[in-house]
Amino acid sequence: MTELLGSKDLRALLFVRTLNSQGVQPTKADLNAFIEARTNLLDAERYSDGLYPRTVDYLTDARLLTYSGRRLTLTPAGLAILESLTSQVTSAEPAKPVEAVGGMRDPFVYAELLSRVDDVGDLFVVDPYLHPQDLATLLQLPNLKRVLTRDTRISGMDRHGRTEKFQIALGARPDADLRFTPDQPRELRDRLVLPTIGGEALFLGTSLGETQLTVITRIGKDPTNALRAHYDAIWDSSAPLGATAHANPAP
Repeated sequence: MTELLGSKDLRALLFVRTLNSQGVQPTKADLNAFIEARTNLLDAERYSDGLYPRTVDYLTDARLLTYSGRRLTLTPAGLAILESLTSQVTSAEPAKPVEAVGGMRDPFVYAELLSRVDDVGDLFVVDPYLHPQDLATLLQLPNLKRVLTRDTRISGMDRHGRTEKFQIALGARPDADLRFTPDQPRELRDRLVLPTIGGEALFLGTSLGETQLTVITRIGKDPTNALRAHYDAIWDSSAPLGATAHANPAP
């Protein structure tokens, strides 16, 4: 609102716009009173604290305050300016696309991720290099429904061993479905947590359990819809992995 202390023409336009935005329509007399008020007195006190007599004179001359019966009252114009300033402050909260920054092996970052994942809804997790241990953790979330990954080796685990551990983990959640994508690595590179219907997805900079610094970012609804449609199509052409016969189902 400091622009209201600029040139008379600009201040006049801003004054009317500000009042109109709050549902107040000033008269010519109101505008003239505001423009012709003793701004030099306000300028002399603008960096002082408190409500000094010269400031009061300015605000009453500008018809932002009334003084009657030795009491001050906000006029509709004064109230409109104050409410406009307040609404700008409260609505100026920055967007928060970034949910967390850190390494996935940091227990605090991992816990933050799981809390965000749990808020997504019915989960569709996409991670080409998902570790069986992270799958076991995700399976503890009742809203996990689908997991899409690549049938490949990962650091410290060969392809067969990874598949076997996946099957064991799935034995505790027969309602959860894991599928391997067709042998086309370029089709699966992102790490995502997608809601099954609607909502907003989470983008993971690295696979779960990785050590390097990464960012967990929330994605808007339109990009989420596009990504879900893309990965739903890949899901439909992917091979399901059944639980191993050696798994012990949850009671």
